[in-house]
Amino acid sequence: MTGRERALTMFRRQPVDRLPYFDLICNDAVIEHYAGEALTIESGRRVVMRALDNLVDATRPAILTPQEPETHVTPDGWVHQQQRWTGWTHPPAGFDVEDAVALLEDAIRQMDAWGDEDVQAVHAREDAYFALRDEFRNTYVTANYLMKTGITVYEGIGLDLFSYIQADQPELISRYLESHTCRSVRALESMRRLHEVEVVFSGEDIAAGDLLFSPAFLRREFLPRLERIIDVYHRHGVTFLFHSDGNQMEILDDLVAVGVDALNPLETKAGMELAAVRRRHPDLVLVGGIDCSAVLPFGTPDAVRKETEKCLREALPWYLPGSSSEVHNQVPLANVQAMVETIHNFRW
Repeated sequence: MTGRERALTMFRRQPVDRLPYFDLICNDAVIEHYAGEALTIESGRRVVMRALDNLVDATRPAILTPQEPETHVTPDGWVHQQQRWTGWTHPPAGFDVEDAVALLEDAIRQMDAWGDEDVQAVHAREDAYFALRDEFRNTYVTANYLMKTGITVYEGIGLDLFSYIQADQPELISRYLESHTCRSVRALESMRRLHEVEVVFSGEDIAAGDLLFSPAFLRREFLPRLERIIDVYHRHGVTFLFHSDGNQMEILDDLVAVGVDALNPLETKAGMELAAVRRRHPDLVLVGGIDCSAVLPFGTPDAVRKETEKCLREALPWYLPGSSSEVHNQVPLANVQAMVETIHNFRW
């Protein structure tokens, strides 16, 4: 089997020759080892893709490449901070509730004004995904059309301001989520090749350690809208892989009830115990789970082997093992090799 065949077979809950390794790699030493050449900013995309094709069976849609660290401030004061493998955006100094409300109102107007340019942008994103997928010889790249409920708007305005608005103007948050969801559904229904997508990776972080929102809020504002988006994918035969950091055990049953087929990254140190998830949902496809906060970066290769085998036994049968988020730069190459060798050699 190729990595693509192995991953898709597992997502379909069918027997495979070995467990497929799924991960996001943003680690210089690992990429250089599996690509067999030096990694530079200039050669980043080519070298990263070669390493992925030699290492993972499946990966997220975002192919990360190293960037030059820099800080850029827009004319209206928004700060974009770029590091080698990640980046952040901060609001302008003095950004307050009134500014956040105005931003949300403007975003609602833009999302409601759906037109031909939006359709063209969706088609361009669609074409870009298939072009990327076809570049890989072995690795399967999940799709991501960024069609979400919009709940992660808190990342832009700040969770504190989001919370103030939810307390004082809950109808505004609800209108924003509704406009975002309607736009997502319209975009999906305008696609020409959605039926050719096998697995979509959709990330909306609703937890960090524990849930960022109350279960009641999520059941009222988030889950019904997520279900509407999933329904479009399911009508086209697409498997829905949901990604959220943190511990979602309080609403795990709800996620499965609205149609989530697979779950990632399974942060075990936050409370997503693989054995508990598997007991509650025998048919849920699990993706990730091998701790990248402590064991992978700071453990010995033997400790990594032990942890990996524990995860494999707890998460079977429908499991794509990998890190509990990503293989970041603090993870030693030897530990990645220990994890991968354990996955490849595991028999059940």
